[in-house]
Amino acid sequence: MGALDYLSNFCTVTSTRSKHKPMQTVKIKVKMDCDGCERRVKHAVTHMKGVKHVEVDRKQSRVEVSGYC
Repeated sequence: MGALDYLSNFCTVTSTRSKHKPMQTVKIKVKMDCDGCERRVKHAVTHMKGVKHVEVDRKQSRVEVSGYC
């Protein structure tokens, strides 16, 4: 493995002409038994890259996530 291969693992190049990605919404079925499960799911999904909105419905075992991917 050369030095450039090694350094490329630490560097990223971003395009100066990035296109705006459309916002998408997905609904996911997630089994949650208690308030703690609901909080953990919401916290984990909220901190994912591109996520802008998370709505959790424990009674219906659903998570609705909106964001850019």
